[in-house]
Amino acid sequence: MILKTVTSIILSTFRTGYENIGFLFLLNLGWFFLVFSPMFIASLLQIENAVFLALSLVVVFILFGPASAVVQSSTHRLIAKEDISFAELKQTFFRIFKRSILLVSAYSLIFLILVVNLLFSYNNPIAFVRVFSGLWLYLVIFLFMMIQYAFPLLVSRDWGVIAIVKQTATLVLDNVLLSLLILVFNVILTMISFILVIPLVLVWAILIGLIQNYTLLHVVKRFN
Repeated sequence: MILKTVTSIILSTFRTGYENIGFLFLLNLGWFFLVFSPMFIASLLQIENAVFLALSLVVVFILFGPASAVVQSSTHRLIAKEDISFAELKQTFFRIFKRSILLVSAYSLIFLILVVNLLFSYNNPIAFVRVFSGLWLYLVIFLFMMIQYAFPLLVSRDWGVIAIVKQTATLVLDNVLLSLLILVFNVILTMISFILVIPLVLVWAILIGLIQNYTLLHVVKRFN
């Protein structure tokens, strides 16, 4: 049953992507160049100053949330068969700008705390403490399963960051196997995209957006 659901979600993702391939290519290109524009500028100007490069990474971190929110909002509207315009994309970018940055920051902070605890437990000379490294690893995986629902909730609900984090945890607890299988597919897709580069530029963000929105839609329908 779960495998059938996962297959249906993946097929729906590629079907919707194929039906709107031209628009989604442009959208993914816009996402890629907006998010990584500071790095492109540093590369083109051949700037090797450590401070500038550090600031570029900070800007990338800041832009990732709003740009991804625009992609997620667009894929959400495509699934709902709603019209999309440039004005709406621009409005979404600024409307969710603050919340998207806070959301990315919240999950990044949680991830950092979990990794620190994982490394501390794994490298601890006390055997009893090392046992807990497995627990921290599980929590890291659980966090990534939560993140899959974060942006779809951000663009479809007018909720605060804390409410979204709580809801993503609840959704994962109620759909552990589905969330895990979707996560495995997303990791494979991400690895292929980063290795080949071209999928990252043209399709990665939109495919992730589609599959995450389709997954949330399935979960919400099941609850209803």
